[in-house]
Amino acid sequence: MTDSSREGTGDGSPGPGEADAPAGTAAGRLGPGSTGRRLVIAGAAVVLVAAGVLVATQVAGDDGGAPSASPSSTATTTAPDATPTPDATGSAAPQGPGATAAPGAQESQAPGAGDPEVRPTAEPVPLDGEAAPAAGVTAELALIEAVEGTATIPGEVGGPSLRVTVAITNATGQELDLTGAVVNLYTGADRAPAIDLLEPGRADFPLSVPDGGTAEGRFVFLVPQDARGDVLVELDLSTEADVVLFQGAAPA
Repeated sequence: MTDSSREGTGDGSPGPGEADAPAGTAAGRLGPGSTGRRLVIAGAAVVLVAAGVLVATQVAGDDGGAPSASPSSTATTTAPDATPTPDATGSAAPQGPGATAAPGAQESQAPGAGDPEVRPTAEPVPLDGEAAPAAGVTAELALIEAVEGTATIPGEVGGPSLRVTVAITNATGQELDLTGAVVNLYTGADRAPAIDLLEPGRADFPLSVPDGGTAEGRFVFLVPQDARGDVLVELDLSTEADVVLFQGAAPA
């Protein structure tokens, strides 16, 4: 037998003695090595499916431990109404459009903003002079006397004193109210206030003085003899009048 008879014709057709593979069989389509490759592919597919099942099982277990949030179960936090915070003064901070919030440290006031109102004060006149606290009103020191002051109530201290009589004349055309009239006395260059006493003989102004009349008041102040070289008597008639001053040396 020749080599050609063993190997076939050489054009792909079976040689003598070689049976044709039945049509439609795996051996006829894929050849001898196809069966091994199919087994490997099938095994890989099984592994992938098993891995997918394992992952799905773990995810399902995790989801079961932590319930998913839903709009109905979401907690809504509502901020409480803001409460004004008092400031350093005890007042609530301002609110509303355009309101200026009070700072943690309150703004300082300008010097003198909280001081008492400064009253108009006339220039001093001599102790024997005449002053005009208001239009149609004149005042004068009718008498200054050296007296011995007497302590009559707890806290008072007696001693050498001055008794000052102040006369007020009304020519305003109407009754003049004297309920707010105040007399003070100061001594020395530093204007130290003298202590007022009730005795001897203090007498306040009457409540008013009629038009064309004159009213007097007597006031006692504790003034040592060595402090009488420069005294200042102050008359504050009312908030609507000027403060008037009388200055000079008082009787020793």
